[in-house]
Amino acid sequence: MYVRIAGAIIMALTTASCQTAGSSAGNGPITLSSKVNRSYQEYLNTLEPLAFAVSTDGKSSGRFYCSKPRNVCFRTNEITEALVRCRNSTPKGPAGKADCKIFALKNKVVWNGPVTFKDQGQVRAKPAPVGNNSGIIMGQRPNKPAPVGDGPLTITEAVNKDFQNYLDLQEPLAFAVSADGRNSGWFFCKTQSACATMDAAGNAVKYCNGSISQGEKTCKVLALKRDVVWKGRVLISPVK
Repeated sequence: MYVRIAGAIIMALTTASCQTAGSSAGNGPITLSSKVNRSYQEYLNTLEPLAFAVSTDGKSSGRFYCSKPRNVCFRTNEITEALVRCRNSTPKGPAGKADCKIFALKNKVVWNGPVTFKDQGQVRAKPAPVGNNSGIIMGQRPNKPAPVGDGPLTITEAVNKDFQNYLDLQEPLAFAVSADGRNSGWFFCKTQSACATMDAAGNAVKYCNGSISQGEKTCKVLALKRDVVWKGRVLISPVK
């Protein structure tokens, strides 16, 4: 079943100033730890990945991304933010002297040199393909199934627009909304069929709950792929 809750899709994205890695980009051979590799895959899965930094020993990382369209991060220096997060995650003391450099801008690797990834002790040439827009990585233990919503639900116009944008994606996987219909979160795959083992519903709920600044985390699944699975009547609140 293919469902659209309401009419036209309107997308308004604000273009931010372009950042270049310059001298902040790393160079030379590097092997990333399994932990850093998982973090990089999660970064690629965010709605709008902006910058990813790694320590020169490949054991620590820092990422900066937008969880909503780019206007949320307008005028933010993504390179600085990623480097700060990486340096804060690097162990202190004699064993933690590695500096941090930029590994990727958006979804493009800018590291100048051969890169290998460790996976359970084995080195492979490149990371496994992943989806785009959120957080759980292939190979991770399955989580408790995300709850599907039930009962009457009234969503705002803003959430409805988010849902229309989600439906318009090439491979939408899960969409969640809060009980009051004012917040949403979604998970989709940039590469077709590359996200089959990911917890799409759990990620959608996670990102929806993350958009609630205060109060109880009440998000539940509204749709899986393009099918509305909410068990109850869904309405759109009128524009005031």
